Amino acid sequence: MIGRPLQVRALAGATLGVIAALAFVPPLWSQTKGDSTSSADAFDTIARVMASPRCQNCHTLTDFPRQGDDRHRHMFHVKRGPADDGAAGLPCSTCHGRSNNAASGVPGANDECSSRPSPWVGTAFPNMSFANT
Repeated sequence: MIGRPLQVRALAGATLGVIAALAFVPPLWSQTKGDSTSSADAFDTIARVMASPRCQNCHTLTDFPRQGDDRHRHMFHVKRGPADDGAAGLPCSTCHGRSNNAASGVPGANDECSSRPSPWVGTAFPNMSFANT
């Protein structure tokens, strides 16, 4: 029983030490607080990219991709396929390499950017902006 009060005092001392150390740590929310104007500007930059035909042509809500600035249906009756990377026997990588093709103008398609449908497709840029919320 003699050791018990020593354990209680040690635990109390450790607890007070942690509390004292936390008193010098700034609150977590103050570290992540940002300038709302610069945050909105950053999102507006991202929103412009997401609203561009370059993104929206592959990330359609249909079962086929589109192409061109006018977003017309992709040539050769291309389909999205069950894995979102083209139909069986005709994956996107058949024509689309990892980078843009300067000779043909065919845009690249990399593995990190799958062609799954995305919720921003068809959304007008001002409606996507944090500045307008």
